[in-house]
Amino acid sequence: MKRFVIVLAVVASICSVQTALAWAGLGHKTIAQIAENHLTPEAKAMTQKYLDASLPSVALWMDCTASWTKKRKWHIPGWEQTSTWHTLVVDERCRVSDVRSPKGSGNLVPNLKMCIENLKNYRNLTDSAVVVNLKCVIHMVGDMHCPTHFYFLEFPDCFRSEKDANGKRKPARDRIPVYYNGKKMTYHSFWDGPGITAIYPEHSNDYKYYATAFDKGSAKQKAKFCKGGVDDWVHDSAKSCRSVYDRVKSGDELDRDFILSYSKMTQKQVLKAGCRLAYILNECFK
Repeated sequence: MKRFVIVLAVVASICSVQTALAWAGLGHKTIAQIAENHLTPEAKAMTQKYLDASLPSVALWMDCTASWTKKRKWHIPGWEQTSTWHTLVVDERCRVSDVRSPKGSGNLVPNLKMCIENLKNYRNLTDSAVVVNLKCVIHMVGDMHCPTHFYFLEFPDCFRSEKDANGKRKPARDRIPVYYNGKKMTYHSFWDGPGITAIYPEHSNDYKYYATAFDKGSAKQKAKFCKGGVDDWVHDSAKSCRSVYDRVKSGDELDRDFILSYSKMTQKQVLKAGCRLAYILNECFK
């Protein structure tokens, strides 16, 4: 772990988060903004101390660092460990599974738990270690609530499907090609992009607007979102997101009506993620 956090701290100092805004951008920033709005004074002071920035400004760190290393063909020892930390696997009951893809993908849950435990022990960590674990938690909590970051084992093409009649392997369920506004993309990319931005297109990438628009409900309801722990939150999110795979097949043309039919689910997922992220940070830094 020590070597891992040192190299990532170096990357953190040079990595920009200026990437396209979507769930991977707008969604993550909106979640982080909601969380920041619900931090206790103690937690807010501690996150400001270590990050020297707002939560939204570092919400994409895990994604953009991977992009930097790939674009510049860098080999940074330790970073390859985090490439499989963005997705999670659930079984037929929507419970956390120990199954992993052949490439190791799907291990968000154990690594999120590890980073949370590290943060709880922040007084015994170096500042750079706290920063890395904090940025990872901020991002992974967001991914834990994104519909196509779930691999459902009930689908035979969870990770990859069988070969077709021509011997060509079909894409995994979240990677099937779809079209939106005439543009071809994977279903995963669809939920990383217009799955959120098309709800209020007039507000484009204004994550502060989205945070205000999505942050509805009573304090009692938000506290209820935070009952239990990571495994319970995964179960809740998996049940909520499961339906996105029932209405789409390869080659479908998706439109704004499709997005709006899921807008309540999307907004609730973002709100839950923000509340749960705030809860984690409040607990770690109390």
